[in-house]
Amino acid sequence: MCIAYLIFLLTLQSSIAERDRTPVFVIDYDNVLTNLPNKASPFMKMKSSDFSNIIEVAIERSKVVVLFVEETFSTEDISIKDKIGSPFYHLDQELREKKATYLPSVSQAFKTLKSHLQPLASYVFYLSDSSSKLRIYDKNLRHFYIYFKDGANETRSSALRRHDLLMQEVYLVVRQIAAGPVVAFYTGKVNPVVVETLKLVPTKTENVRPHPGVTIFSSGALFKFIG
Repeated sequence: MCIAYLIFLLTLQSSIAERDRTPVFVIDYDNVLTNLPNKASPFMKMKSSDFSNIIEVAIERSKVVVLFVEETFSTEDISIKDKIGSPFYHLDQELREKKATYLPSVSQAFKTLKSHLQPLASYVFYLSDSSSKLRIYDKNLRHFYIYFKDGANETRSSALRRHDLLMQEVYLVVRQIAAGPVVAFYTGKVNPVVVETLKLVPTKTENVRPHPGVTIFSSGALFKFIG
């Protein structure tokens, strides 16, 4: 039974750790961030300390830092497609033109951003359509957060496509007003990993003494660990 609980705890810890890992896009038209990986592997996992170094350089070398934040964000969002195609048309163009960098898995990305750039009330804005873009930037702000407001009937693809357009519009407007380098980060508060509930089931007693072990059920799959 101890082995079963150990497996359960390890699975739970792994799931919690994955919830702390989110994709991050870094938009940098002026290429002021020289410490970004040239081409990130899809399997690359970045530590929060390394991401912290990137943020520090962004603050030091840019005029304004913009933080675009989803409520949830995962690699599944990046690969999602509908009949129109990928919702990230502009981000894809920026990646091709080396104006953006994709970091597929960053540990505690949102928490690390907040530790460097405080999301005070006057630094936070909510966007639901592109008409808001002209009212969000004050020249006195060195950084600000933008949270997206989604419609109740929007599909995930439609919402992400709208976010992609809003990010480009806001970034270009702020860059023009700031008259200097602008760095933007795009990530989510949390990775929406579903943690499966593991049920411990005692093994059935047979006439012949079986090998000691424990049976664990997990969403339709049956595993038996012998120890």
